[in-house]
Amino acid sequence: MTTAETPNARERILAAAKHELHEVGILGMRVQEVAKLADTSVSLIYKYFEDRDGLLAVVLGDMHDERIDNWEKMFAHALSDTMPRGGFSVEDLLGNLPMPNSPHFLALGMDRVQMLAALNSNPKLRERIEQTTQRLFTLTLKVIANADTSEKQNESSNRVTALIISSLNLIFINNDLLGNQRITDEEYTSFLKAIFRIQKEK
Repeated sequence: MTTAETPNARERILAAAKHELHEVGILGMRVQEVAKLADTSVSLIYKYFEDRDGLLAVVLGDMHDERIDNWEKMFAHALSDTMPRGGFSVEDLLGNLPMPNSPHFLALGMDRVQMLAALNSNPKLRERIEQTTQRLFTLTLKVIANADTSEKQNESSNRVTALIISSLNLIFINNDLLGNQRITDEEYTSFLKAIFRIQKEK
């Protein structure tokens, strides 16, 4: 076994690729630079991941899964099987959701835009992100179904609401581009409260 091919070589490669993605984005990531940062060889990267697309699929998929793990922890009380339907309020739900002008979620949104832009040319990445996106949607749908915002017979509305909530960081990017016409956090919260109230009254 060479110095480059040690038991933790794969982990070093993934860490280096993640660093490069944060520094230069998907389009700027170079396998040669990842190999240099990971103190390994390009050929070893291809041995583990087949090609650049394979490496991107694993790294971006893992990053997306980490964010969904955090989402799941944030709503652990609402996702519990012991949580009665309507066991938490709209205020509880909105208190846990990100707000449009959060710098942290804007940064995550920019990462996601890059990731989505790469899907059409990277089938491996698309397959992995389809899995993680479906997981996020399922979790979000369960949160909404357990909240006091929905009715059992209104499954279609719940699904649309889950889609909107699971796509929030993309909405926030569009809002950031509005400049001085940006929607404020207060306007956004008031709008969601109105939507949930209408849905509950149906």
